[in-house]
Amino acid sequence: MASTRSEFSELDPARLLEGLAVAADQAGLGFAVTEVSVEPPRVVYASSGTARISGRSVEAILSGSIFESIPSDEQVRVRELVQLRRESNAKMLLETVLVTPEGERVPIELGTTGMSVGERQFAVTLIRDISERRQTQQALQQSEQRFRFLVEHGPDGVVILRGVTVVYMSPRAAKLLELERPEDAIGKPIIQFLSPEEGVRTQSRLAEIESRKSPLDPAEYRFHASDGSTRFVEVSSVPVEYEGSPAVVAFTRDVTERKLLDAQLVKADRMAALGLLSATVAHEINNPLTYVQLGLEVLRDSLPAALKPGADGAQLFGQIAELEAGVRRAASIVKDLRIFARAEELELGSVNVELVLEQTVRIAEHEIRHRARLVRDFANVPPAHGNAASLEQAFLNILVNAAQAIPLGAPTENCITLSLAKHSANQIRVVISDTGCGIAELEKPRIFEPLFTTKPAGVGTGLGLSITRNLLLAQGAEISVESIVGRGTTVTVLLPCFDGAQVSAASLEVAPPARPGAVSVWVVDDEPMIGKLIAQLLADEHHVRATTSVSEVLKWLTNGDRCDVILCDLMMPGLGGSELYSILKQEWPGLEKRMLIMTGGAFSTEHTDFLAGLDVPALTKPFDLAELRRLIVSMAALPAGAEALPRRQ
Repeated sequence: MASTRSEFSELDPARLLEGLAVAADQAGLGFAVTEVSVEPPRVVYASSGTARISGRSVEAILSGSIFESIPSDEQVRVRELVQLRRESNAKMLLETVLVTPEGERVPIELGTTGMSVGERQFAVTLIRDISERRQTQQALQQSEQRFRFLVEHGPDGVVILRGVTVVYMSPRAAKLLELERPEDAIGKPIIQFLSPEEGVRTQSRLAEIESRKSPLDPAEYRFHASDGSTRFVEVSSVPVEYEGSPAVVAFTRDVTERKLLDAQLVKADRMAALGLLSATVAHEINNPLTYVQLGLEVLRDSLPAALKPGADGAQLFGQIAELEAGVRRAASIVKDLRIFARAEELELGSVNVELVLEQTVRIAEHEIRHRARLVRDFANVPPAHGNAASLEQAFLNILVNAAQAIPLGAPTENCITLSLAKHSANQIRVVISDTGCGIAELEKPRIFEPLFTTKPAGVGTGLGLSITRNLLLAQGAEISVESIVGRGTTVTVLLPCFDGAQVSAASLEVAPPARPGAVSVWVVDDEPMIGKLIAQLLADEHHVRATTSVSEVLKWLTNGDRCDVILCDLMMPGLGGSELYSILKQEWPGLEKRMLIMTGGAFSTEHTDFLAGLDVPALTKPFDLAELRRLIVSMAALPAGAEALPRRQ
């Protein structure tokens, strides 16, 4: 190494400077040597690259002051650095600005080191024009500002996660989570702001993104707001690299209003379907009502002979049995319509698909029977994961479409086939096929579009299949359609199997009476004949009072009369069942749990909400007498009745 140093020291300094200058020029840099031990500092060597960057000739640089090219706002800082250079030979890297003779400001980066030659001190400097870099930085900064503006003011909330930890959150996303500031979430696990079940689901989705390294389909989350309302948020997740590390960007959108609109469309579709079926349903109800009416006349004519001594009453009991069958048939039709028309939240659970299909067929058979034969091909399948009412609506739409694709008048020549089978380990297959007119190729891509219909005006709304698909997709189901013009259509629905513990309705345990002997039962119904008949049927077992007025019940209670069970109609003129329930809960707390609510069908929102939140039984008219008797005995076993429940003062 000593010989190398000796050889280097023998090099011509001028040639060495020229070589360094050429190398700097080739790298696009300026090269200069400045003596800093004199005042003012003096440039003793400048390359052509330095001249190009500064906009001055080499001669002008060598003959002038270094401060000529420094703007006034940078003068103080540069002078401090020169003074520091005099005191130290340390390496320095800084950014500053040069001003050309034309007044243009040129941002530069200086890399400088010191050296001494005898008593003289020098600064050896490389100069880089960083104008393009500054422009790029400014463009990136502006782009980032625009992006941040869009993120913070756009319709979607944005959350960036590293693992489950929040590293960025937009104001809109913070608002969805009811946070005062986005900063309140930074550094915290996102599951801290979710319900336990949604937290588990989020962790599962994040793990899936990490394993797949690709975006996931949007998922819908449910949030319970502090005001008691429920918000629905759609989340789309995309894997990205953020600040040099893998991360996930989650785009969140409040879809609560859309869900409400969807619910209104579903309700409208239900009403449209009911309107479509009303004529045939009315016909089917009129049939049993007709022979009930005629049977009553026959019964009336037969009674005198049947009441004579020694008369055989077998025929009389047979006529009564026929009347009961007619009533049950009419009640079954009304029950099917009521279940179908009931608007309810889409709660998912275990569903017996065969029962749903049979229920659907009972509603649609009036539309089918004059057009085609219905063929069932049902295999044993496990429960599905879904919502029975919405599945019923979806299948009804498909069945009605199948029927309407077949002309009236030839039911024996046409066929609608309904099949149920296991599709795979995790799916159940429902297939509905018809021998109708089929769907044209050009129309197939549009069959699920809202308001698109091929039916004549006044027959189809164009909502049926669109809502059907939405109902099925909301339950994780799939739907596909195959059709050939002139030969018919086949609709295939794949339902997910239920993977939890199946919940079956527990049989009602008949509790013994609270004490020996009959119990006191009050019946309240604005139809006097209903109250009278219930009282007659229960009179052999219990002490029964019947009234058409809730006010009279309140008077009895105020007088201290004994009551074990109150059977009350929900909707009556003036005070009804819901009002009586509230009064009992307030004035005679505990007695409201001994109420049995009767209803012929509650379609108003107020009454539907009341029944949904009810913690006592409700009986749907017409009800089974045996069921009523079991409920009375069961409720009589509850804590003591009104005589032990004084009115609250």
